[in-house]
Amino acid sequence: MGFPIWLWHPKTHSYKSPVEAHNYRCCCSCCTSKCGFTFILIFWTIAALLNLAFLLLVLLTPEVYLTLFKSPQFYASVFSIICVVCGLCALKTKKPSWMQLFLICWTVLSIITWALWVLEWTLGVETANARVAERRAKENKPQINTRAASWILLVPVIILALIIQIILTFLYISFYRFLRDRQLEKEQHEGTMMSVQANRY
Repeated sequence: MGFPIWLWHPKTHSYKSPVEAHNYRCCCSCCTSKCGFTFILIFWTIAALLNLAFLLLVLLTPEVYLTLFKSPQFYASVFSIICVVCGLCALKTKKPSWMQLFLICWTVLSIITWALWVLEWTLGVETANARVAERRAKENKPQINTRAASWILLVPVIILALIIQIILTFLYISFYRFLRDRQLEKEQHEGTMMSVQANRY
């Protein structure tokens, strides 16, 4: 028994027939969602292979092995690899269930990544501020707070990251809609054919 066609079936949904790939595009309409998804997935696959090689190397290192599963980066890497596998299966099989699973993993991965990013930045700011305070104390200079400046510098980075996140999410959802509507059209066509055959007897 193979992987199911749906993880959940959209009960009420209308689509424009015939379902064609060129009608499902990225947010800026410069390419189809299928083309954009394939392009992103190529780079993501390369990154996932490098990540997998790193994880295997770590697993072979006894000193690091025990702390690996306590690291949030490990789970981010796992979800990243799962996303790549689901994306490749979605492209090959055209089953919407793979994209449904992909979107679930993408959501979890995004939450983990944002949480890690904010946590690491906060720890970095606190560490840098402590070092500045220690150095200025040794030099008998008045203390200054570098936290505000560090967070101000983070604002444009957050805005850029959010834009990229929105663009990618829109692209993934658009490609899922293409696979979903394609499968719904196929099921409707098969249902019509069965009704025609039943009426003949």
